[in-house]
Amino acid sequence: MNKFSYRAITAAGQPHSGTIEAPAKAQAVRLLQQNGLVLLGIEESDGGGGLTVSAANPLGGRISAQQIMEFSAETSALLDANIPL
Repeated sequence: MNKFSYRAITAAGQPHSGTIEAPAKAQAVRLLQQNGLVLLGIEESDGGGGLTVSAANPLGGRISAQQIMEFSAETSALLDANIPL
C-alpha cells in the first residue's frame, strides 16, 4: 500500500487535508470522492516525490475555498438571471 497526502474541500466548503493509504493514486482519488470530498490536490507522501495533481488550477497557483465559494455564488446569480455565460 502507498500513502498519499491530499487536500480537499467538503460539501460544506470546509478545507480538509490528510493522508490515505491505497494501492494506487486512482484508487485513493476514488475513495476520497466516495467520501464526499472535492479533491484539490494529491501526491504520494512516501518515497517517489510524486507530482501534485490539481484539477482546480493546473497552472500551479492556489485557489482558496473562499474563492471557489464566491465564484459559485456569482455564477449561480448569473444563471438565475438568465445571463449567458
